[in-house]
Amino acid sequence: MIANLIVGIIAVLLCLFAPNKKGLIASLIVVTAFLALRYEWGNDYGNYLKWFYEVKDYSLLDIFTNEELSYHGEFLWSALYFLFRPIGFFGFVIVLSVFENWVVYRIISKHVDKKFYWLSMFFYVLTTETFAVGASMMRQYFCICCFMIVVELMLDRKLVWSIIIILLCSLVHRSNIFTLAFLPIFYINIKSTKISLPFYLAFVVFFLIWYNLPTSIISSNIIGFLSVFLSDDMSDYYLHYTEGTLAATNTGLGQIFSFIVFFVTLYVIPKASKEHQTIFFFFLLSYFFTPLIRFVPLIHRYALYCVMFTCVVWPLLIKYIKTKPVIIALTAGQMIITLRTFFHFFHEPVWFDRFMIYHTIFEAPNWM
Repeated sequence: MIANLIVGIIAVLLCLFAPNKKGLIASLIVVTAFLALRYEWGNDYGNYLKWFYEVKDYSLLDIFTNEELSYHGEFLWSALYFLFRPIGFFGFVIVLSVFENWVVYRIISKHVDKKFYWLSMFFYVLTTETFAVGASMMRQYFCICCFMIVVELMLDRKLVWSIIIILLCSLVHRSNIFTLAFLPIFYINIKSTKISLPFYLAFVVFFLIWYNLPTSIISSNIIGFLSVFLSDDMSDYYLHYTEGTLAATNTGLGQIFSFIVFFVTLYVIPKASKEHQTIFFFFLLSYFFTPLIRFVPLIHRYALYCVMFTCVVWPLLIKYIKTKPVIIALTAGQMIITLRTFFHFFHEPVWFDRFMIYHTIFEAPNWM
């Protein structure tokens, strides 16, 4: 916990003292080093290390044809293990960390004003839902970062390449196929239509009804729906760990505050550029997962594809909200909630043993 907090503080300070791309790059180099050199930091780290050496002695053909080696059809991750055998698991994690933070750099540098790089880094490093948990769930976090590339491609109307990336990533983590349902969002443009008011009314009414639906209406079918995107034997596993994440984030005041942020973001969308409208929409989508998370914590894994944009959304809200007292209060409130969740997360029994103390690969008995 302390190491993660220190890295977050350093990342923020670097961007404050150098509010430019050099400061952002220096900040992300520190973050990348932290993630690249981690050892046994995260609940799933040991499982991924074991998996790497389970496929190490097999051929690529074996990986594609053996169900156990291909992890129930998600064989592309095993294939990546095969390709990175010469540099070992540690080398693989280093390359993975560099790639993922390069993606984060691209999206922050493109959409965030330089003077707010520090705020993006604050939310990126201290949002445990994506940063800390992402360090543990390596496959899905890799897919989430790839989805951020898809967002950039779709903003340039490169639909074919976007679909190809999504389909390939579904062979890394089956849940990624669900992101195909997000693609129509890129064709919504509130500014170009005369039905913006009906659209907003429908959006808000649907949100309020959906948020208050009785559990019995949808709970009976939701597990069956999720099984399409996850292998059967993973449901209990994800349920166990996502319950820990939810325990760290559920508070009454936090829920009230999140409602305020939802409607403020909705208010800002018509004022935003087309690119930023899309990012705001993805951020708002995470709210629609919340009613399901209450009784099916597994849904939280799908919400993370939207939560990842938090590091970009808050600087953008500052850009479009001209009433300074409002945006200062909202931003300060979200920062306080993020810090509270951060400290709560590391003390949750589900995460405590594997996250509280940070270890580096230099503590390992040998290069693995």
